[in-house]
Amino acid sequence: MRFNKQELLTLATQPSQKFEKEGVLYVRERQEGFFRRTENPAEVPMCEISLACDNLLCDGHGRPPTPVLEIDVQSKSSKTWIKYARTEVVERSSNPNFLTTVSFRASDGLTTETKIRITAFDVRERVSQTATPIGSAIVTFSTVQDTPRLRIPLKSARTTTVGFLTINVWNLEAEDKGNSTESTPSRNAVYSSNNQQQLPSHRRSQSLPPRLGTKIKFPHQGQLKLLFANPFVQTYRFHSGLGGDICVHEIMAESKLCFQFPQHLL
Repeated sequence: MRFNKQELLTLATQPSQKFEKEGVLYVRERQEGFFRRTENPAEVPMCEISLACDNLLCDGHGRPPTPVLEIDVQSKSSKTWIKYARTEVVERSSNPNFLTTVSFRASDGLTTETKIRITAFDVRERVSQTATPIGSAIVTFSTVQDTPRLRIPLKSARTTTVGFLTINVWNLEAEDKGNSTESTPSRNAVYSSNNQQQLPSHRRSQSLPPRLGTKIKFPHQGQLKLLFANPFVQTYRFHSGLGGDICVHEIMAESKLCFQFPQHLL
């Protein structure tokens, strides 16, 4: 049997209707855009983590795995693990450093008591995404928030250590709203006492903080929502070799000219 949205709504609002059917219920969601997940690009994450593994076990032929990490979350009131994020696949490495970071947002219903499970998989075939589990680790969200750098063992199904997982944590704060970012300042000209123009000094990049202990700024996206909808935000971090990290924010969004404006015209 198939029911559309209106039929299910009718069954739910009219208790006189009897629905005595047994079987498995499949719910298929249909979206009206290119991207499935909708995020607010202006929302500052509760924290952001980058992941790395070391000493992952090789197979019987001595070949290193092709690892990928999957992040699942579990709320206190639920016993079900929900897939939250996934890293990229690193080809043949026992000590992979993953560029894709994971941002934990308050809008996803995360609390300090939420459990986070990080599972490492060995990808055997990339086209079909055939993979075998290597090991996993479970931590609470409060532990991740309170520890800037966390190194925990990965346990297999037989509770043996198959490698180690390193979690680097950043606490972000919103960048001041303005016409530009701090890396490309648009300030008025400054004049000294002898009426000579002074060029404003260029602040060092966020990847090289001016002092230790500073919080990383989350860039302001301005009026992105005016012309774009259903944004998907992804962040990448990698070492610059100069004692800091380079951060890249990738935002994919669909133009309102594709869906909303034509719908209004129709």
